[in-house]
This record gives sequence, structure tokens and C-alpha cells, in this order.
Amino acid sequence: MLLSIGGYDAKKDFRVSALMLAKLGFKLYATHNTADYVINTTSNNSVVVTELSNADILKRVADKQISLVINVTERNKMRDPFAEKTSFGYRLRRLAVDLGIPVITDIKAAKMLVTALNLPTVLGSLPSEIVNPSVDCFTKFG
Repeated sequence: MLLSIGGYDAKKDFRVSALMLAKLGFKLYATHNTADYVINTTSNNSVVVTELSNADILKRVADKQISLVINVTERNKMRDPFAEKTSFGYRLRRLAVDLGIPVITDIKAAKMLVTALNLPTVLGSLPSEIVNPSVDCFTKFG
């Protein structure tokens, strides 16, 4: 799983979710600033995050070694509309989508996904009242 989270506030907001992912056993990769923030704000190195260069990230995505990309950009960051070079974040998202790798670009959606992944740990198991595979949501409910 790749974490590339722009902006201090978003990194701070996702810190607990990164801890949950590590406790769930996910192998976490991150861009330089994201890895630096996560490593420096967690106690006793409780989160193992492997920092990758931009070139390594694109190579691992191209080789499908990354199963999910969480790429949150900084809010209100204006790019020069006349710049010829595309941003690393754009190239990352585009490559992942072209290869069918899921990309999450919203911090709230990323946190909700992590919370959902953590539900069985919190509840011990998923009760049938929460997850009922026999419900056909298109024709009936309940």
C-alpha cells in the first residue's frame, strides 16, 4: 500500500489510520515527506514505513507491486496552467488507474476505508447483522 499525503494537516489527520494499517499487517510504502512525518510522529517506531523515491514508486506501481494508492494532494494548491511538466502525483494516479490499481484521493474516504478494514479487529468478528451477504440491495432490503 502506498501513502502519498500532501500537506501537514492531512498527514496529521491520517496518522492514526497509518498506525491501524501497520497493526493490521499491511506493508506500507510512502513518499519522502509522508514517510518522514509518520516515522517521526509515532512512538517506538511502531509503524514500519518504507520510504521510496519517486522513480521507485512509479516502477513498483508499473510492476503491480502496489495494491492500493492513497494519494491526497494539498488543498488549494494552484499549479501553473501553462507548465509543460505534469506533477508526480498526476503521473502516479494516472499510471495506477491505467493498470487497474485502486486510487483514493480523499482523506476522509481513506480514513473510512481503514476504519472498515479495522472493524473485525475491533468487534472480534463481523456479526451477521452488520454484513449480510444474502441481502440483494437492488431488489430488496432487510
